[in-house]
Amino acid sequence: MTDRDRDHTANETPDGGDRGLEPGRPKDCPLAPGSSSRQVKPLRTWTLVDDDATVTVPHTWNDADAVDGTTGYEKTTKRYRTTIQPPSEDDRRLFLHFEGANRTATVEIDGESVATHEGGYTAFTVDATDHVRSDEPTPVTVTVDNTDDADVPPLGGDFTFYGGLYRPVWRVETADVHIDATDHGSAGVFVDTPVVSSDRARVRVRTTVVNDRSVPVDAELSHRVLDAAGNVVTTISESHAIPAGESDVFDIGCLVDDPMLWQPDEPYCYSLDTTVAVEGDAVDRLRSTFGIREFAVEDGRITLNGEPIALRGTSRHQNMAGAGNALSNAQHAADVDRIAATGANFLRLAHYPQSHALLDAADEAGLILWEEIPVVNEVTDSTAFVENSRRMIREMVRQHYNHPSIGIWGFMNELFIHTDADDEAAVDTVREQAAGLDELLRTEDPSRPTAMACHYDEAYAEAGLTEIPDVLGWNMYVGWYYEELDAVGDVIDEWFDTGPEQAEMVSEYGAGADARLHTHEPTAWDFTEEFQSEFHRQHIAAFDDRPELAGTVQWNAFDFSAPIRDDTIPDINQKGLMTYDRQPKAPYHLYRAWLSDDPTIHIATRNWDRRAERGVAHPITVYSDLESVELTVNGRSVGKQAPGDGYTATWEISLSSGENTLVAEGHTPDGTTVTDRASVQLIPFDVAATDDIPEQGLSINVGSHRDFVTDDRLWASGGPYDDRGWGHVGGTTESSLDRINGTDAIPLYQHWVDGLDRYRLDLPEGSYRLELGFCELVHDDPGQRVFDVTVGDSVLVADFDLVDAVGPSTAVSFDTTVTVDDDPLFVDFAASAGTPLLNTLSVDSI
Repeated sequence: MTDRDRDHTANETPDGGDRGLEPGRPKDCPLAPGSSSRQVKPLRTWTLVDDDATVTVPHTWNDADAVDGTTGYEKTTKRYRTTIQPPSEDDRRLFLHFEGANRTATVEIDGESVATHEGGYTAFTVDATDHVRSDEPTPVTVTVDNTDDADVPPLGGDFTFYGGLYRPVWRVETADVHIDATDHGSAGVFVDTPVVSSDRARVRVRTTVVNDRSVPVDAELSHRVLDAAGNVVTTISESHAIPAGESDVFDIGCLVDDPMLWQPDEPYCYSLDTTVAVEGDAVDRLRSTFGIREFAVEDGRITLNGEPIALRGTSRHQNMAGAGNALSNAQHAADVDRIAATGANFLRLAHYPQSHALLDAADEAGLILWEEIPVVNEVTDSTAFVENSRRMIREMVRQHYNHPSIGIWGFMNELFIHTDADDEAAVDTVREQAAGLDELLRTEDPSRPTAMACHYDEAYAEAGLTEIPDVLGWNMYVGWYYEELDAVGDVIDEWFDTGPEQAEMVSEYGAGADARLHTHEPTAWDFTEEFQSEFHRQHIAAFDDRPELAGTVQWNAFDFSAPIRDDTIPDINQKGLMTYDRQPKAPYHLYRAWLSDDPTIHIATRNWDRRAERGVAHPITVYSDLESVELTVNGRSVGKQAPGDGYTATWEISLSSGENTLVAEGHTPDGTTVTDRASVQLIPFDVAATDDIPEQGLSINVGSHRDFVTDDRLWASGGPYDDRGWGHVGGTTESSLDRINGTDAIPLYQHWVDGLDRYRLDLPEGSYRLELGFCELVHDDPGQRVFDVTVGDSVLVADFDLVDAVGPSTAVSFDTTVTVDDDPLFVDFAASAGTPLLNTLSVDSI
């Protein structure tokens, strides 16, 4: 299915009708009608009152604010205002359905406060019938507050708490006898399959019908089960007498012979057409999607339809560049496509319920989901916090109950990150809340396992938390936050020891990478693609050696907004397999080779397609699941390799100056040829050998072992002076991952040479523009580092005090023009206080 197929927005057919209800297609609105008896219209245009601006919902006021490079983002209260039309007839009912408002929303209709909803990640529905004007549009104001609240989860977390009406808002009009539209934001129809086999399945449907008339009615509720082609499989119905102003629950079921079972490799979905009739006239109708399948935990494994299944996949936060968290349905669905393309069968929704559009897409794609409420890092010991958490459980489960893709419900994540495990009272509070939420999940939905995720700490077991859920997740960052990377297998063997009644999985693992940074010598925390690739290669190998692991969840599918992060891109957690704007990093293709059933060959050079000539061989890595791969460079074979269990083959090769054409080729067992092509440009940085500087200029990341690749320039890793004809003399290399102001090229300023005597450049004769970059990341006060910089015989800057001039953690550069004859160009440094430093250097011909 294409993205355009999925982008069937309500603007195209504002009256709703039957559009989007064909079996297998996701709906725009969870309360969408099955016929014109129920009218659904989007409320897209609002006025942001405090900013005097017209905005389109979905909307957030933090899409740029959260990632603007400054510390923090706006947490405030803002008011949205629009108008709604009265019901088309006097006896009809009118509801407002909000898919998501973060984090607290108060709804006023015609100046009267009618509802407040606490929690930003679940939907809620307001009955507006008795509050609207009968003969003219009625004003609606929604006050949205994303400030911190100790009683509303989440209290903290490594992600942005955006503000706004960031998911769609709908005007829903029904008859006065209708399916309940106010049950915790749900659609009011709940389908499950208590008996599942390949021969026969039992389908159970629970529905509450509301009679808002002033007289009793005899209501008939009927369900038609439709297969994927739209054929009627079976029909069931039941009639109830419902008193005036009251409601009644219909709980009826049917059998389906020879059912098609929902599973990742064949995600078969049925439709349920639910109709309410009074005196033979249909007055309300809904179309639901469901699947026939059964999740369970048996003998330490998760089972689907009675068979053990190894869950292998990733996780996802709901924000992206240019949108914040105000994504369209098509953008949510496109994220599912990107994840499914790796071959993953599992997705953890971190750390909150997500859009129904994403769940619809997961139903179709065959992704099994772990969905959880946002109780993250810590809890508040208050009745309000507990009640809000419990309500979020009910909302999450009831709103998403019918989705066949949801296999696991989660209720807590890493509670001892911010909770003192030595505080007995605090531990008792966490344990009590955890047990209560787990019990509530089992009551709301006995058909799915429960889960919680713990970080790398024995406190969870000591507190008894590990015994509570059906699925125990460990968030483990071996080789990143602790331990050595090659210890990952040993750590898993030591840590995973639960009994056979519980399934255990690695619920998070990952390493950060900036797609612009590359190196021949990767190390942890250098944020190069090469370290991230090696990190994932070793984890995948460990997982393959331990098939008994119930699940593994890479963190994260996409880079995401996280205001506590500095690193090489501020405000972004960079552990994604794709960037914040959804461009693949190299390991994305490693996962395709590992998990996808499609034959895979990928030359992992796309983000390092410009390299510096430095007289050494260059690593060229190919990811593949084929038995053998041959690599040719400029038409010449450099040999065959067997990627083997690691799905990785690497050649150390010589490249020619200029453009190099790479071709990787392999064959499937049936003889099909699989090929990938890429190119790498080698830029001559050896000025001593070429007696020239690169056309793009000689740009050096002075104190770093990393190449920095931008759109218009390659900054080569630095080093001491050697036979290449450039480098620093004296000094030591230092680094920091602090936030840096005044530049977008942050990685150039996070490494420096400290205490250097001079920088030497053996340039050919000519005139040049020389630019030097500096940043103070050690001292906060003036006077601690003061130095002169002399270029040749001219003083470029004297008594230079970075803190006094621009402040700490702030990039600054100076440029000058120089003329070079037969002698080397020397840039000399002399300190009167502390030691001199240099971060970057570039030379361009003029």
